[in-house]
Amino acid sequence: MAKRFFDNKKYENPWFRNLTPQMKCVYDYCICECDHAGLLRLDPEAIEFKTGVKPLTPEIIAETFKDKFIFLSENKIFIPKFIYWQYKNELTPTNAVHRSVYQILKREGISVANFLAPYVLEGDFEEWGTLWKTLKDGGRSYNDYIRDR
Repeated sequence: MAKRFFDNKKYENPWFRNLTPQMKCVYDYCICECDHAGLLRLDPEAIEFKTGVKPLTPEIIAETFKDKFIFLSENKIFIPKFIYWQYKNELTPTNAVHRSVYQILKREGISVANFLAPYVLEGDFEEWGTLWKTLKDGGRSYNDYIRDR
């Protein structure tokens, strides 16, 4: 079972407060059901069944969440804030989950620059295997490498 961090201030956000109770439920469903990179294949029938919100179409979801979700296709979304909540927008190559998220976002054509820790370069992810081996062979850590840059 995946664990999720949530924005505990979302009920103070006017955008969220102005959603209908049904759309709040759909939003929470999407946050809970997305993968560890914030991607979700939309299945309106499953969402209707699991949340009780009817009728629900991709068009209703797109209109309601146009400023919160990035629609990669008619039935696939990316939730950018998910990366902030889960990883504080600080993906680092030393973390295997972060490397996986990085690879998924790149595969989907999503720019990762905004999601990297301030001291991390995309090349650190791209060349992680080689970089890690070089650092290990030299008895150095990634923090040593960063400090010496």
